[in-house]
Amino acid sequence: MTTRRVLILSPHSDDTAFSLGGLLAKGSTLRGWQKHQLTLFVRSCHAPYAPELHGADAITAARCREDEVFCARHDIALRRLDFAETLLRGYPSIASIFVLREPEEDALFELACVAVAQAAAGFDLVLAPMGIGGHIEHVMVREACRRACPNALYYEDLPYAGDFSNQALDRFAASRLPNARCRCIDVASALDAKATGLLGYASQVVENDLAKVTAYSRSRRPAAMHAWRRQPDVGDAYPSAVEVLWGTDSALAMLDFPG
Repeated sequence: MTTRRVLILSPHSDDTAFSLGGLLAKGSTLRGWQKHQLTLFVRSCHAPYAPELHGADAITAARCREDEVFCARHDIALRRLDFAETLLRGYPSIASIFVLREPEEDALFELACVAVAQAAAGFDLVLAPMGIGGHIEHVMVREACRRACPNALYYEDLPYAGDFSNQALDRFAASRLPNARCRCIDVASALDAKATGLLGYASQVVENDLAKVTAYSRSRRPAAMHAWRRQPDVGDAYPSAVEVLWGTDSALAMLDFPG
């Protein structure tokens, strides 16, 4: 049987660890799949917890090393583009990155669309960010994926999703991904491993940052009744910690079969 291949689209070098770190640490959801990651916006000047790093070259190199370690731990083949992050492309402040705008307003959007379409060719499944919180580069990746991959799955972006209520997250999904359904992935047994993986991004994450991620996983309860599927080991009990994916029924069904 041909091994199934999944591509994770990560806007930045830590987004997969934040949003899918529990799923990957648990291992069973994508067991047997050949896992790949494409990180798009790589050149960076943002390293809030590494004041010893000076300049974009040093910060970019450090962030790339962090991502390499994470991907190696989870047997993910890593590929990077050389797009610069917003603060290196004329956005005046971190606040400006979250101002509501159309992705087409960013000069890199069309290039991102081409890159995502080329990268996604030949994959059985693609995972992309939902754009929760409005970070323009997350929104760009979501919309590029929607153009190229009609049967993709979308993950709830952390840490940003931790700022919203269950109801707000459900409304956001309904507005951005009409007719999508969701699947809650039980990550209760993998929260410690997820935390360890996140702390490996030492330029971006410290212990205090983990509280929002953990609180989200422990409190996230999508309203949709189809979100939690009965599992033999826990019966009908809803898990104590989750990560959430949204997509079509056929895309969600891909998670039910080993690679």
